[in-house]
Amino acid sequence: MAIEGFRPGVVARLGIDFQKAKRINPKIVYCSISGYGQTGPWRERPGHDVNYVAAAGGLAYPGQWLESPARSSLPIADMAGGAFAAIAILAALKNGKSVHLDLSLFESAFFMAAMRHGLDPQADRARISSR
Repeated sequence: MAIEGFRPGVVARLGIDFQKAKRINPKIVYCSISGYGQTGPWRERPGHDVNYVAAAGGLAYPGQWLESPARSSLPIADMAGGAFAAIAILAALKNGKSVHLDLSLFESAFFMAAMRHGLDPQADRARISSR
């Protein structure tokens, strides 16, 4: 098992990427944790926990009911990303096959934001109209 947290492309330049590791260990579970994932238009963007939470919409939520939005003092994206990585790695180890896991801290924060308010606009309208 290997875990790396570099920007996309760095481990390939260092010669320690998934393909090289797989040649040494054909059953390796290799987890890449990055801000916005290994592919896509934001893959090269630098970031920090608060950037990922903001991009996920998590800074739009009030700290308390009927108050202004507030930033958590906890590193939400980092904590969620680490937990999701552990779960994904354990599932992959049970499978017994070689796999490259791509974990995005932004997507971890997005999941947490969705858990707070959901993604169903119909449900939001129903909640508001029932007040």
